Amino acid sequence: MQNFDTVIDSDLGPVYIKGYTKAQMDSDMRLDVDKYLRYSLSGPSGTLDSNVGLRDIQMA
Repeated sequence: MQNFDTVIDSDLGPVYIKGYTKAQMDSDMRLDVDKYLRYSLSGPSGTLDSNVGLRDIQMA
């Protein structure tokens, strides 16, 4: 997780991102899932990542 150095707020809760990618994000981003359970991140400007990897790092 050392590369994920920035935390942004979301409707899902805090999300860790790579800080240098924040400049590429729109203020209104969407995380969608398709019929193959692939997640894509997009905003008004277009798709930022068509195959987003997710990792749950909650402490039990």
